[in-house]
Amino acid sequence: MRLTTWKESHELSDEQQTWGVSTFEVVASLASARLRLGWAAKRLRQIVDLQAGMQAAFSGARVRQEWDRDPFERQNRLENVQTDLPLPSPEAAGLGDLQMFAGETIYHLRTILDYVAYNAAWLDSGYERKGTAFPVIRDKAGWPDAKRRLLKGCTKTHIAVLEEYQPFSGCAWTLRLNELANQDKHRTWFDVPFRLSGSGRLGEIAEGVPGRPDRLQAEYALAPPVYVLPDDDPLVDLLQGLHDEVDGLLRRLEPEFPPKNWKPALNYEESG
Repeated sequence: MRLTTWKESHELSDEQQTWGVSTFEVVASLASARLRLGWAAKRLRQIVDLQAGMQAAFSGARVRQEWDRDPFERQNRLENVQTDLPLPSPEAAGLGDLQMFAGETIYHLRTILDYVAYNAAWLDSGYERKGTAFPVIRDKAGWPDAKRRLLKGCTKTHIAVLEEYQPFSGCAWTLRLNELANQDKHRTWFDVPFRLSGSGRLGEIAEGVPGRPDRLQAEYALAPPVYVLPDDDPLVDLLQGLHDEVDGLLRRLEPEFPPKNWKPALNYEESG
């Protein structure tokens, strides 16, 4: 660890003077990556809490549906459906903070991958290398150029390890993480609706609408709703899976990085 001190005042005076201390790594280390993983886990817990609150807002809610009776009683088609669905406010559904928490979780996880490439190159070459990044390559034909540009200083051993985590090697989670990170960084924040599903079987609970022989109706309870991405992936499960994969990568490489128990300190300033 390198320790740098500075004093902002350049001459003696009776005025208030400010001192500061800055600490940062001078050896290759994955300690900062591990710290970021902790922040990703913190944001993930906040998302879980938001989802629990949203589920509580729907607790005991029931859905009523009404639709045209099928004249042929095939019961495999609903036409002219009317649904009465109780919806909580966006605040009760947790949508105000959810997108930011999800984006921050993805940001931390993707950044950790770049930390891995940077510190692997530093460890292998013995000095800090500029321009490193964790490549995520779909087509194997692009791998030689990517490793030449982004993994400068890495040994063949570490390059082979990182190759295992490439989409062209069959690793799906790095591609998914990279796509989500690019969406949040370059296009727009996450659209995270919540999925509602009923626990009733319409064929068993449907009954006639009083005074409307042409209509059927059913009322049933809602299953606990969950946050989903537009492709219907449950958000919490997806983020937890990505977190665990990144944790596994760190656990695999951490034994190679000394010192084992060093933790980065945050910058601070004192006035007086």
